[in-house]
Amino acid sequence: MPLSFPLPFALLSCPAPVRRAAAGLLALACAAPALISPALAAPPLAAPACYAPEALRARPGEEVVRRAAAPVSLPDVRLPPAQPVPASLSGSIRRVDLPAGVKLVALTFDLCEASGEVSGYDGALVDYLRAEHVPATFFGGGKWMISHPDRAAQILADPIFEMGNHTWSHANLAVKTGEAMTRQVDDADTAFGLSRATATQAGCMLAQVPARPALFRFPYGSCNAES
Repeated sequence: MPLSFPLPFALLSCPAPVRRAAAGLLALACAAPALISPALAAPPLAAPACYAPEALRARPGEEVVRRAAAPVSLPDVRLPPAQPVPASLSGSIRRVDLPAGVKLVALTFDLCEASGEVSGYDGALVDYLRAEHVPATFFGGGKWMISHPDRAAQILADPIFEMGNHTWSHANLAVKTGEAMTRQVDDADTAFGLSRATATQAGCMLAQVPARPALFRFPYGSCNAES
């Protein structure tokens, strides 16, 4: 899958004062690789019709980060084998050169959740994006997707959003190696598949959503030759 290197961004689980310090909603993130996705090339559409409006709206308190009460585990789920990407799309994308005179901004957000915590969900921010028909890419941690099954499925099903892989538990892939490194990526893909199944059960039409995420973002922007 294509790998995107994060330019400055804001985490949905950050406290509100931190987000406000980022100078507002439209100054949060500008990682241009997100605009490459065909899913974001289509005209803006409404929020996923398979969910009632009240189910999508922000709920008080869900932005709060909490201590995890118990470890999160994955069921045994088999995903389709990962397919190699063209050489032109492999590696770590650190910049995108645009044609002269073209100015584009891509909003990207990370849905991170480390071991021992349950991160929040900034429903007000997502509500704003939907209300203004603003496309965005969300890089979901697998653990976050399991902790927030309905929210993950809603984002994944929304035609103006795309969900990428951000490892299982926001692991530093300049440090993780071998099987531990591979597991971080594969487990997040598994969580993505479970979120996709949840959206399907809700009646969502997901022709535009792949079985595995098409995008990946390195946590902390850290990688090495192996990762």
